[in-house]
Amino acid sequence: MSRAGASTSSGSGGHVADPAGPRDAPPPFNKPSANLILRTSDGVDFRVQQAILMEASAFFEDMLSLPAAVPGQRRRTREEDDQEFRDGIPVVPVTETSQTMNALLRYCYPVPNPHITSPSEICDALDASRKYLLEDMI
Repeated sequence: MSRAGASTSSGSGGHVADPAGPRDAPPPFNKPSANLILRTSDGVDFRVQQAILMEASAFFEDMLSLPAAVPGQRRRTREEDDQEFRDGIPVVPVTETSQTMNALLRYCYPVPNPHITSPSEICDALDASRKYLLEDMI
């Protein structure tokens, strides 16, 4: 399911998404049963379950408890609403890189915790955990 293609770094130290388009995250964040996609700054789509994020994070609980479209109701056009969808699943862009999001989500999901080795990875993961109010990770 994943497409090959590396992201490139911009001169400011940030990441630029792959011009070929978004690619899927590694397992377990590539399941078609997901009901939300988190798209990282480097163009990787993490397919996740809203319920898991809402249990793990007050930030996601607040964000995801906003009213959703009713099934069968006419969807707003792209001009009316900037919400992006992929395979019928809403896409939420996030500012974190795929490396940081992978580490963060592994603390939320019932999977082995990530193996973080560099100080910069630790700092990025902690910054993201504060942003998304993941108290157990801090």
